Amino acid sequence: MKTRFRSNLVSASAVAFALSTSAAWARTEDGPSPVLNYAMQSYGTQRYVGSRIVAFRRDGTDKRRTEYVTADGRRMRTEYPPDSDAAGQIVVETSGERREFFPNQNVIRISGGRESELSRLSSFLRRMGDRVRIKETGARSVAGRPGREVTLSDPDGNLRQRLVVDDATGLVLKRELFDSVGTVVARFEFIRLEFRDRIDPRLFRLVRKGARIIRPFDELKSIIAGTPFVLAEFPPDSGFKLEFSRLMNPPEGKVLLQLYKGEEGRVSLFQTLAEVAPGQLRRFGREEVKTLSWRSRDRYFALVGNVPAATLERLKRLIVISP
Repeated sequence: MKTRFRSNLVSASAVAFALSTSAAWARTEDGPSPVLNYAMQSYGTQRYVGSRIVAFRRDGTDKRRTEYVTADGRRMRTEYPPDSDAAGQIVVETSGERREFFPNQNVIRISGGRESELSRLSSFLRRMGDRVRIKETGARSVAGRPGREVTLSDPDGNLRQRLVVDDATGLVLKRELFDSVGTVVARFEFIRLEFRDRIDPRLFRLVRKGARIIRPFDELKSIIAGTPFVLAEFPPDSGFKLEFSRLMNPPEGKVLLQLYKGEEGRVSLFQTLAEVAPGQLRRFGREEVKTLSWRSRDRYFALVGNVPAATLERLKRLIVISP
């Protein structure tokens, strides 16, 4: 079936923007990948209502969930069927913000906007660089819509990702992620999809009178309560906003992770009780290449980020540590 790509080879500036300053085009062995670059160029331009299956493998257990999705450009609303473990929950994502409503707790949790599928894909391409092998493997149909399949493999031919891109709109209809031995560890696939000329903008407002609002800083304070970790943060004028916090238990010992986002990129602030080499912490980050570590108040801190070293030094000077 003939595809309806807007162009076989999109402009270098459009691809560079969609790849978030990635160093190179998505290329097959024969040259630029029209299908993948078309998906990059088209990101955030579609309006649609649909259903998709989301599945992933965590701690040896397979999880599967159906999502009802409404999207208008880069705004998205997600709901769940009545028999879902997430029934009644509503997620609204807009530029730079994610709101989640939990009906059983009457809580709205606000956090920074998550990376889109295409953003994560571009991160993967940047991370792999010339080592990624991209192949366009032919026509596929997903949710009754014609598309083209693209596979991404490592230099040894091990499959890492597989996508199907919609012919008419460039939307990624299906995506699968594989581990080092070829097991599918995460995937999503549309099972119903309808494109619209207009989406009611009220769908992307999530407000409820009487609901308790939990912001990232509230969650951070809750996480460290009763632990030996201290409260550390960047001031509001630092240019970086806290997206989320997480307490982890790697073999090296407990680690508190705080992920910040700013115009320059993402920065992770790590806090540990024992000295840990920054290289060991880097594996918890995303695309993060610069590190800076120090000791303060008998705690060990490290900044890891895809930002200039001077930015890490500036943030270290600005950090506020409370007793």
